[in-house]
Amino acid sequence: MAPRNTKEARARAPARERRKPQDSCADAAPDAGWVLEPHICRVCHSRLVSRAEGDATRYHCTNCGLEAVGHDASVVCCCGMKIRKATRAHTSGTMLVDAGIRCMKNPEPTPDFPSLYVAGDG
Repeated sequence: MAPRNTKEARARAPARERRKPQDSCADAAPDAGWVLEPHICRVCHSRLVSRAEGDATRYHCTNCGLEAVGHDASVVCCCGMKIRKATRAHTSGTMLVDAGIRCMKNPEPTPDFPSLYVAGDG
């Protein structure tokens, strides 16, 4: 058998296409002016970011995307959680009251629970 041409004998890896970088959350672009807040989302307990929007502030969850505009983070954070006030008949009424839960710095972050901020009765 005749020796094969060395160019034919080599297997070539397919050419890799140059891909553009994956777009992350467009709202979280560094030049968009988002600021990391010391509050956590009332839905998924992830950190919130905010940016000024006119005379109010837009608050956005970095995980689930919950978003609202208000004058403080309680529009989306655990500090704004409410519960129904019990009636004299010990049923839940229609009036909402503060649940007493607040976002606070985690006093002891551990490798098992590294969150910097948690919700508690602060």
